[in-house]
Amino acid sequence: MTENLQCALTGKLLPREETIRFVIGPDNAVIADLSEELPGEGIRLLGYRGTLEESLRDGTFIRLFVKDRLDDEPVISASFLDKIESQLMDKVLGLIGLARRAGAVLNGFAKVESSLKSGKCELLLTASDGAEDGRMKMTRLAEAVQCQQVTFLPSARLSMALGQTNVIHAGIIGSGWAERLNASIDRLSLYVNGHEAA
Repeated sequence: MTENLQCALTGKLLPREETIRFVIGPDNAVIADLSEELPGEGIRLLGYRGTLEESLRDGTFIRLFVKDRLDDEPVISASFLDKIESQLMDKVLGLIGLARRAGAVLNGFAKVESSLKSGKCELLLTASDGAEDGRMKMTRLAEAVQCQQVTFLPSARLSMALGQTNVIHAGIIGSGWAERLNASIDRLSLYVNGHEAA
């Protein structure tokens, strides 16, 4: 069962994977503890960039840290929000790379199409900047066999993760890998778009 935790900003109870824990580092800088391994009490907030941007703009974010503190105000770097997005993207790409090394990824139109038709594909990754006719054909096939599809990663990112060039379509063929990757992709999509990946 998913553990629900309270967002310090909204007061809402949210699933752990929809929140981000923030702690104060030794240099008084605020750190997004995405691995949830850093010491300290910290605070937990909804993991949506838009909400974090607003709370930084109106000063609410800092006040959450200083209300019980008597020392210096926490430091927020200029690249704070961009760094969180980069870390979340790195997690997704890292998992795709691990799945590839484990033999759980197929790429190329023909191989992915065959895996969908045979029911072996657990998660379809289609580059956001691929040719529309190929993307639409793959989408229709994925929908027909009820395979979840992720379409917001550009070809350059997929190619980087798989150590290849011009990757447009990739299929995850292990349910365990698909589940782990789905969770990371949903967390990234929530941060960027305010909702999980479609």
